Amino acid sequence: MSQSTYNRGNAGHSSTTTLFKVTKFLVTHAEGPLQILQHPSLMPCIVSLVRPNVVSSGALASALFECLRVLGLSRALSMRLAEYGAVLYLLQILVPKQETQADPKEAEFLEAIESSQDVASPRQSPKLGVQDDDTETEQKLDTNSVLLAALKALVNIATTSPVSALLQQIFVGSLYDTVMKGPADDAQALVCKEHESPRLIWNGAMWQEVQVFLEKEITALEASSSPKRWTSRNCSFTYACLANEPFVCGIYVRPYAQLPEPATFVLDNPQGFISAVLEQVAERISSIHFIASTEQYDEIAIFVKAINNVLITERVKSGSDVARDSGLTSPLLVYLSSLSEVETIFSLLRSKETPGRVLDPILKLMRSMAGSSACIAQLVSHINTLHALLNSCSNSPGLQELVFNILCLLARQSVDAVKAIRDTGLLVSALAIFCGSPNRNTRIGSARLFGILATVGDMSDSMRRLLLSFLAPHFEGVLRQAYADPNALIDSYDADTETPFIFWNNETRKDVVNMLIRELNPIVVSVSSILSKAPPVSQPFVWNHQTFASRYQRPALQRETQVAGYYVRFFNQDPSAFVKLMDLEKFWQGLIEAIEALENSNHSRILSPRPTDTTCDAADELEDSERDLWEAIEIILSLRSTITAHPSSPALPKLAFAALENRPNWPGVQCKAFEVLLLLARKKDLAPSISQNTLIATVFTYNYRLLDTRPSAMAFLQDYVEQDSKHVLLVREAGGVLFLLDIILSSKPKKIRHDATAVLMAMVLDGKVGSMVREVVARLLTQKVVQEMASARSPDVVLACIDSTHTSQGREWNASSQEIISTFVHNEVSMLVSQQHLGQWDGKERWSASRLSGLHAKLP
Repeated sequence: MSQSTYNRGNAGHSSTTTLFKVTKFLVTHAEGPLQILQHPSLMPCIVSLVRPNVVSSGALASALFECLRVLGLSRALSMRLAEYGAVLYLLQILVPKQETQADPKEAEFLEAIESSQDVASPRQSPKLGVQDDDTETEQKLDTNSVLLAALKALVNIATTSPVSALLQQIFVGSLYDTVMKGPADDAQALVCKEHESPRLIWNGAMWQEVQVFLEKEITALEASSSPKRWTSRNCSFTYACLANEPFVCGIYVRPYAQLPEPATFVLDNPQGFISAVLEQVAERISSIHFIASTEQYDEIAIFVKAINNVLITERVKSGSDVARDSGLTSPLLVYLSSLSEVETIFSLLRSKETPGRVLDPILKLMRSMAGSSACIAQLVSHINTLHALLNSCSNSPGLQELVFNILCLLARQSVDAVKAIRDTGLLVSALAIFCGSPNRNTRIGSARLFGILATVGDMSDSMRRLLLSFLAPHFEGVLRQAYADPNALIDSYDADTETPFIFWNNETRKDVVNMLIRELNPIVVSVSSILSKAPPVSQPFVWNHQTFASRYQRPALQRETQVAGYYVRFFNQDPSAFVKLMDLEKFWQGLIEAIEALENSNHSRILSPRPTDTTCDAADELEDSERDLWEAIEIILSLRSTITAHPSSPALPKLAFAALENRPNWPGVQCKAFEVLLLLARKKDLAPSISQNTLIATVFTYNYRLLDTRPSAMAFLQDYVEQDSKHVLLVREAGGVLFLLDIILSSKPKKIRHDATAVLMAMVLDGKVGSMVREVVARLLTQKVVQEMASARSPDVVLACIDSTHTSQGREWNASSQEIISTFVHNEVSMLVSQQHLGQWDGKERWSASRLSGLHAKLP
């Protein structure tokens, strides 16, 4: 703020002092006012003291303004003061000047004031009276006291003269009442500072306009012929800088709209304010259709924000919360919904040209209205528009959050809203945002909506099933709690889970996204027309949710074998972690039923050579699936010895034999079926139902066919031959000695050769059939090897004997003879395998020692 300039020189000081003393004398005497009125030349002289460059001290200025205040008590004198321009000079003193416009002399003078050590109290006016010259020279100007005195003088003059209209034009808004009716100290402090509030705008730009106006009026007054007269009736003032400041019902709309805490400011007539603001908005929206400008959109945004602030104030005043108290009837919202201008505002949501800064307050207005049951039907009709915004505002997550807030409120209260969310395909769009948006808050908004759809209202069961058909059944728990805890649903969706109960990973998420893309294509085409200027579609798009399941392809889930509700592959990966949590008997029965279904299906492709075209992947998946089934059975047999008592268990041996016979191109399946067969043969309750002839022939045949000798086969044979001499005889007649020697004489790993040697030694040592086995071994190898076996020494000792050169009973055993015998044995085994048909061995001797005739003649 700047103080009016005074000349500090001594020129004219004596005459000024004399004039002031006369004025003071007249003011303090009863007949003084009459004397002033009777001498017309006296009033111009008194007013001239108020002009700049006249008064030489702050004390004298304060005393002078006190004189003017007293004179202003008389209507006749106040009118004379006004006519001679006292009001103009006082305003020039009171209204601050922008610091950038202060001239050097004024700046020097103010600096002297600030550096003074004897400044009087800012709120204390000096007593009326003239100081002596020395005192006046030393007195420093007290700016606040001078302004306070000037203000009091101005108020008295304005009260009793026709200048109040001009003062109302200068002191706008609530400032006029404060100046004219409020405490002088408060008024002076208010005038001297910049302010911006809903009821007052008072700033440097306005000060500058006032000073320019006053300078113009004073210049015209002083240039007029004598006597100089000024009349306020011919004077009007308007702030150019306020031309674009909407002023409604005594409220500056922009400052009101920008209040950080709207509830702290209460309007006298909220309904009247809303009605007036809506009229202003409607006017601007109608003009936008012809010429759209940034300023127009900014004003619309301010107006709508102001309406939101009114609603916020009412909500805080009533202690309600939109989300918590949805469905309540607010009188103000009921009134708002009845105004046609609201629909005019909502029409901006359907325009692509509407900027985000305007959409934001409009959506917030819609959110406030969605909290009232009186507005629900009106807002449900805009769900298509909200849908279009949801898809078009992907780069404005804040707007998407607002849309989800509105949808949550509508879905909580209206079945029609839920139907619209489903049938328009908005649900699909919301799922696409939930699955693919990079913005966490936007995903939270969608998750909250899903939580409401799944738990609130008559359609909650069907909507929950529909949502789970998009995702997976295991999401039901977190879906039910999604409104209160949306992050749990998001985290569950993002997390990889691979257990017998839940299968969810990046591949399953890709399936969901791919499905959403397919479903969204027609939806986006339909919705995008809402925001275009093209005519609306005669028949709006309806998303067919009833046939959705048939359209949904889940390649990742389809590749996983699921039995009795359990994912088989993940059970196989860590069975001990889950077996106690599972209904194992139900799982066991499901596994057997699944294998039976595969066996009863068409196996033409399985029996054919492996395909080389695109069906190869499908064949691989089918092989993997059946292998997983057999592996799960193998695991359960190993874990639970009592599971074979299940009624479905007796079918297993036949299924295992069938898998070995019918899966020649699927070694993985054959291996697992073979292992299951060996386990079943050890079960006392199932072993009697297994043909021993078929079992032993199968063990040797498929152990040979599966290339890698199965350690489990050797362990089974070891136990088998040690149980009964009949078993030793059966193994011998099945050609078991040749099969074992084929392994022993091969270059297979030492552990496998060791196990085969141990089985053969057990047969050699058998008390009843051992001699027959020894005879064959002695004729194929040497008597020394038989002696090592018969001595029950370690298989390693026997292998060392076989691998070393030695002579026994006139026969030399060396690398050459070993190669001849090894080739002979291998060829004999190959012949037996080629002749073997599952289930057709009658138990008669398959190989005779007579085939050894002439073999030794070939030896070196």
